[in-house]
Amino acid sequence: MSYKTEEILRDAKGNPIPQYYSTDTERFEPLTDEILLTNSIVGYSTDKKPNGKKGDSFIELDTTDVYFHDGGVWVKFEFKDD
Repeated sequence: MSYKTEEILRDAKGNPIPQYYSTDTERFEPLTDEILLTNSIVGYSTDKKPNGKKGDSFIELDTTDVYFHDGGVWVKFEFKDD
């Protein structure tokens, strides 16, 4: 199938919902806080960070801070100015 022929998702009132086309499932999927469009988890500094695995990244939209998961905990990435 193709995104050009697949029906978009709608809510109970028939309005389109936030979504993306998954090439894995070949259909539209609801866009939620857990979706990794950039291979990064995104959220706000007030959000509880999800369980992660080594190499995952979390971007805080309100602070632009970036965290990486080291396999145990989230570690804030510190940019260095040279």
